[in-house]
Amino acid sequence: METDRRRFPRYSVAGLKGGLTARSEFVVLQLSRGGMLIATDFEPRLGQGIDLDLSFRGSDFHPGGKVIFVGEDQRAPKTRRFRVGVAFEGLPPDQEKALSEFIEEELEGATGG
Repeated sequence: METDRRRFPRYSVAGLKGGLTARSEFVVLQLSRGGMLIATDFEPRLGQGIDLDLSFRGSDFHPGGKVIFVGEDQRAPKTRRFRVGVAFEGLPPDQEKALSEFIEEELEGATGG
């Protein structure tokens, strides 16, 4: 029996897009209070620090984080070839609050999570 080692539950996301700062666009596949899984054409190095730009509910969200997973999906379009897991690091309290509210109000209710 496998145990889930994640600290925070993940939620599937539809229609949320953002950009890797000065790098490339991405699509959010999963989102949690601790990080996100994105699809992009950019292949970062594992362990690399990364800055992200996205907005939800009319508010800008600029989390910094560390790349904890990189996987290539050869069946995906070139613009979404790489799946990248990012763990958020050092979110300011206002960003943590905005993220938590978005998850609670928009995602938890939609997925039953």
